[in-house]
Amino acid sequence: RLKSLFYALILVFVFAILSAASINYYMLLFCRLLVGFGLGGCGMAWLYFLEFIPTKLRGRWACIMSVWWSLGTVLEAGLAWYLLP
Repeated sequence: RLKSLFYALILVFVFAILSAASINYYMLLFCRLLVGFGLGGCGMAWLYFLEFIPTKLRGRWACIMSVWWSLGTVLEAGLAWYLLP
């Protein structure tokens, strides 16, 4: 799992940099598509964290992490709605 997490993070890093340097719209779409694939593999980081939590508390911590992720997404959308014209 560590190797696949490493490759997912490298994929995100490389194609995020390339998407910032895109020369046309199709290159941007392709790079962002591959960033999305890489982000799909980044969920393994949660599994590493949960391995260090006692078995009795893993479900609770998984729910806490999911709630914070959802609240962060809502906060991000609200902030964008407020800041963008």
